[in-house]
Amino acid sequence: MSRQGNTDSGFGYVFVLLGIFVFAVIIVAAGYTYLMAQHVPSRQTNTTSAKSSKTASKQASYLKVPQLGIRIKLTANTRDAYYSLTDSVLAGRPPFVHLAVHSLDAYQGCTPSGGGIAVIGTFVAGQSDPVTGNFATVYPKAPKIGSLYYYVTGNQYDCSDGKATSLYSSAKHDFIDAYTSIQSISR
Repeated sequence: MSRQGNTDSGFGYVFVLLGIFVFAVIIVAAGYTYLMAQHVPSRQTNTTSAKSSKTASKQASYLKVPQLGIRIKLTANTRDAYYSLTDSVLAGRPPFVHLAVHSLDAYQGCTPSGGGIAVIGTFVAGQSDPVTGNFATVYPKAPKIGSLYYYVTGNQYDCSDGKATSLYSSAKHDFIDAYTSIQSISR
């Protein structure tokens, strides 16, 4: 009796188990790659956004804040913007309008109730504070509507906690850059 067949079958099991292990590693790696690709915009998406931005500049869209009678120009990064008013506006004190974009609503800190991405504020001629200094110096192109000058300042931290930093930064900078576009709704 020869036992040669039994020793070969032992290696057969090792090769089957090794094959299953390699297959499982490939499946896990493919799944991980797929999930990571879902969170990173492709170059094609960025190109489309750039084209949309050019189209948007021809037909400007605005976020209207009827409670203050103002509007602010939107860009491709802020096209889904919305806002909330602080209680100070409702109580007749200087207004603060917390700005946000729906594309960052998944992050609580990015919503207006969480602080938003940026804030529209106001000042009167000659107004200053200990941190900012003279508002007219910091915001020399602040539009004047009625007796108030309007400006936009950004949130001091990444409200997405690093999970959507690029989108947050783009929206924040676009809001800040748009402060000179604030105008009366009646225009």
